[in-house]
Amino acid sequence: MDDDMKKIILGIGFFVATASTAYAADSVNLVSESGDWVGMGQAYNFSDTNSVINISTDTVDGVGRDDNSITVTVKTPDASGVFSVTSWTMKFAAPNSEQIQPGLYGNIDRYNSFAGARPRMSVESAGRGCFYVEGNFQVSEVTYDASGNAVSLGLNFLQKCDWSTSALTGDISINPGGGTTLPDDDVASNDDDGKDCKSAKSKKSKKSKKSKKSKRSKKDKKSKKSKKSKKDKQRDCS
Repeated sequence: MDDDMKKIILGIGFFVATASTAYAADSVNLVSESGDWVGMGQAYNFSDTNSVINISTDTVDGVGRDDNSITVTVKTPDASGVFSVTSWTMKFAAPNSEQIQPGLYGNIDRYNSFAGARPRMSVESAGRGCFYVEGNFQVSEVTYDASGNAVSLGLNFLQKCDWSTSALTGDISINPGGGTTLPDDDVASNDDDGKDCKSAKSKKSKKSKKSKKSKRSKKDKKSKKSKKSKKDKQRDCS
């Protein structure tokens, strides 16, 4: 396992945007190694208590790049305490403008590059970004609403900027567990004429009969044992 992957595992855990959405219990944790241009060699911990974390999606709707990319922004307070300063912007995109799904995305390209066969990523802060990007990102969780907007996200990333050996790693968690649905196997389809349900009931009925038979068998054995015990006692008494 290479060092990049180790850092991702230790970290564990996507649009010109339409409306951005902020969720409760969100967090963005970043660690910048010494020499990293974007993070300036510092650690950053953002949550609902000290920032506003937004997620937005460039869905395929004729607006923006139509590349299904996901953007996460972190807003921190200005001098008057208003959360108006966008201190971090993080963009992630799957190859060929596909929807991002759980899994590892390696051999990345810079997000500003045209969409192609490689996944793309860009993590910027206060105007500091990369001209050339190396690294990867791993998605542990992502769910979408009916319009294709991401509503939850669990993602770790590693970014090296402009041929530097210093890395910026991050752990993003937004609305964890949100949008959970039952697997298709647990829901009968509209055109199955109830066969799946009947099958389930049949299995349950067979299981119930087997259980009752097992109970009767145990009861009979217990009864025979009891009768035998009484008979033995009568013999002893005689």
